[in-house]
Amino acid sequence: MGNRKKFNVGVDLGFFDNRIDITADYFFNRREDILIQRKIVPKTLGFRVNPWQNFGIVDNKGLDGSLTLNHQFGDLKVSARGNITYVRNEIVEYDEVPSKYNYQNYTGQSIGQPYCYIAEGLYTPDDFTTTTTSTEGYLYELKADVPKPAANVAPGDIKYKDLNGDGLINEYDMTYENGLNSTNPELVYGFGLNLEYKGFFAGIFFQGVGKTTVNLMSNSNYFMPFIRGVEGGSARMEALSHWSADNPYNQDVLYPRIHAAKFDHNIEKSTWWYRDGSFLRLKNVEFGYEFSKDMIKKMRMTNLRLYVQGTNLAVWDNIKLWDPELGNSNSGAKYPLGATWTVGLEVSF
Repeated sequence: MGNRKKFNVGVDLGFFDNRIDITADYFFNRREDILIQRKIVPKTLGFRVNPWQNFGIVDNKGLDGSLTLNHQFGDLKVSARGNITYVRNEIVEYDEVPSKYNYQNYTGQSIGQPYCYIAEGLYTPDDFTTTTTSTEGYLYELKADVPKPAANVAPGDIKYKDLNGDGLINEYDMTYENGLNSTNPELVYGFGLNLEYKGFFAGIFFQGVGKTTVNLMSNSNYFMPFIRGVEGGSARMEALSHWSADNPYNQDVLYPRIHAAKFDHNIEKSTWWYRDGSFLRLKNVEFGYEFSKDMIKKMRMTNLRLYVQGTNLAVWDNIKLWDPELGNSNSGAKYPLGATWTVGLEVSF
């Protein structure tokens, strides 16, 4: 729905009898009058449900490019290819009440830009005045110069940045300007190589994405240990990497202080739980042999080809917890892309 304005300009170049082929395309796309349900509607109008209206503007712009190389060295044929797409969108007009703090306005951001607290690490004993109780426990009180959240925090809990400087940690400290990329990949690319030599052939292809962010806590029920209590939940193996009172200054952990029940403060959306979602995947490998026409002619065949093919064989990423191609889907609680090997025989008569 709505109106679109598009602009494209591209080039297609071939060199050395098209042994080198280059294509590039710049595009700009503006969507106007997008059909949305209005948020800013005065109650005096009497609507029971906010009306739908054509409203809002989103710009998309980016670049598509590809490069293909073909050459023959005697009996060896070589073909290499690569492609890349970079796209970025911007919300030009959005139905929102302008915030007191510009860093909380969605207008001007990208679709999928995380809105969260900025984590400054974990609280350490230095942030508190500590007293010993009669039961040999400890009471922790934040020092006067440390911004105070609503929760009763202790060493090992996540420490959020006080963006507006009021000495409190609350909803006014959440921001779009957090240094994170959008959860929608801005960069998608692939590259591969094919070889042929006297009937033998081999090929390999990689694909990847970049400039994207993954929220580990997209489903806290799957990711946060004991969120339903000790009796009603369990912990992932990765929870072994958590803050410990034995090493209270250690910040190099995956999880903050583990609680025996749900503790909302630590599962708030924050940069602590976001990771670079870029990855590179070995998508496909193939090798085999194609018999010559003279060899199969006596068997009254027109084609005989034997091959072995592998798919999704390896991946390099920054998440290390689940298949990165799952992205922000359910904290990894889905089946990953499985690696497969296929042996094939193609026969034509």
